[in-house]
Amino acid sequence: MTRNRALLLGFVLLVGAIVVSGWAYPLLPLRVATHWNLAGEANGYSSRLVAVSLMPVMISFVWLLMLVLPAISPRGFRLEASAAPFYTSLLAVIAMMLAVHFGILHAQVTGAAPSHAHFLIPIGLLFVVLGTVMGRLKRNFWIGVRTPWTLASDEVWARTNQLAGTLFVLGGIGTVAASLVGGARAPVLLIVVGIVAIVPIAYSYVLYRRIEGFGENDL
Repeated sequence: MTRNRALLLGFVLLVGAIVVSGWAYPLLPLRVATHWNLAGEANGYSSRLVAVSLMPVMISFVWLLMLVLPAISPRGFRLEASAAPFYTSLLAVIAMMLAVHFGILHAQVTGAAPSHAHFLIPIGLLFVVLGTVMGRLKRNFWIGVRTPWTLASDEVWARTNQLAGTLFVLGGIGTVAASLVGGARAPVLLIVVGIVAIVPIAYSYVLYRRIEGFGENDL
């Protein structure tokens, strides 16, 4: 995935979000539900202008990150060596946001509450995509498992992000599967997020200590 191709695809997805917003705007009520609790009950509302504008603005911000982050990365942590997985990851985030945007607005237009699948399937697929590219990331400050121990060691970085990638893929598959059954959807997502957030951090510390060790005066 090259920079120019990623920027073009990201821009196309942004235009898609704007088109969805333009389609939905005249069909929405003046007061639109924009937040729901775990039971699927609306507990937050906004104007229809905010409802159709928020996600395109957020997508624009992510698209701009593809321009800005490589340019401001410090020496020794440049993103060029991780260009393909970096751009793929941000495009996956944008695609997830577009899918959620369409799901929410479609539900609002048709008068139905968004189902858990509107959120869980795009999030689960995002986890899968992120997991498949994490093992190819080189040390950087923006994407991947970034702890003091991964940033201090190429080997700890590589092995930690390979483990995290596996966990992301498995967690994403579990999240998509949970969206197709009832009852356990929210707990499954919380468990997945907890595992992919905590386990790699702990693993990077243990691995660094095993490989590099700590000075006696540092303990």
